[in-house]
Amino acid sequence: MRRRRILTRIGTAVAIAVGLTVPAYAFAAYKMVPTTCTSSCARQQTTYWCGPASTHFVLHSQGRNVAQSTLARELRTTTGGTAIEYIPAVLNKYKRVSLTYTHVPRRYLTSISLIRSIITYAVDRNSCAIPCVNPYPYTNSAGYYSPGLPTYSGTRAAGHYVVIRGYDISSTRDYVYYFDPHYSSTHYGTRRASVSAMARSILVKNYGSQGIVY
Repeated sequence: MRRRRILTRIGTAVAIAVGLTVPAYAFAAYKMVPTTCTSSCARQQTTYWCGPASTHFVLHSQGRNVAQSTLARELRTTTGGTAIEYIPAVLNKYKRVSLTYTHVPRRYLTSISLIRSIITYAVDRNSCAIPCVNPYPYTNSAGYYSPGLPTYSGTRAAGHYVVIRGYDISSTRDYVYYFDPHYSSTHYGTRRASVSAMARSILVKNYGSQGIVY
């Protein structure tokens, strides 16, 4: 029964993303989820707390100030990072919005257009999405290439969480705004990337469940 319920939720999430609900980007060109989280309020407090920091940012945008240390404990974060499967339950525990967060595993994310629909759907709910990305330029074992996110250079495999909080999509623009909780000021803060670059940074991770929470 539990497996059937999980598969039903995943199926519903993917169905929404692929367009059974008309994609929001067909109507709204620009939208940003507001937040009072400025300065260094969601900078990750250790080198491996990008998961707790991203979760903190999402909750902070809803008026919930939950300590990263509390979130790290509830997300079962270790020095190896945070498993994405734990993020929805913690968001749902502390949220102040009338929606339910869910996880779409990487294997269900089959195209850039699908990820674009998930992003716009999440932002249009005045919420955010948390993807697991490889922020660096990289080609995976299947030969799929990602240019990485704008502030990252070099070539390496890595796992990192960011928060998608806005988009600017029209017939001439195709951008996503994301918050990077990185401990380094080189990467920290709200940045802009093309939807393609963000999607490819998710799709290039062809191991584990990974994916996106929204």
